[in-house]
Amino acid sequence: MTLNSKHKTQIVDLIIQQLQIRLKQCEEAANNAHLAAVDDQSVAETQYDTLAIESAYLAEGQSKRLLAIQAEINDYEAIKHVLDTKNKITIASLIYVYQQTKNQEETAHWYFIGPSAGGNKLKVLSHNVTIVTLASPLGKVLKGKSVDDEFELIIGKNIQQGFIDKVL
Repeated sequence: MTLNSKHKTQIVDLIIQQLQIRLKQCEEAANNAHLAAVDDQSVAETQYDTLAIESAYLAEGQSKRLLAIQAEINDYEAIKHVLDTKNKITIASLIYVYQQTKNQEETAHWYFIGPSAGGNKLKVLSHNVTIVTLASPLGKVLKGKSVDDEFELIIGKNIQQGFIDKVL
């Protein structure tokens, strides 16, 4: 069975689930780093003992990551209401493309254009779906294109050519 526009809701729900798992892991890491920063064992014994400072920086970084993941979850909650099928590639598009590598090998890929969390992969009905943002090199090339359009992606010395088969 192939993917269709009705699967976009399932894809968004799977992305949110993945992000919520990351959020919980990050919360745990932030809490552990905070506890390490204020632990009696972390008190500096010499001027060169920086364990407490390092733990505090780690806790701060984890807290910032928490906010970023929560923002990604909010992004996906917001697009749940705009999953209607479009003719041109934009946020919330589910697309199927054929790409040709430099070795002339042709591969087919499903991509979901998301507002964030680019690079994550999901499995939907035995199909691999990769999340791509419009800020990524591939997203920039695909933005605004339609079914039957061709594209060329240049990264360094590598050139990939592709053909858009479906836009859902």
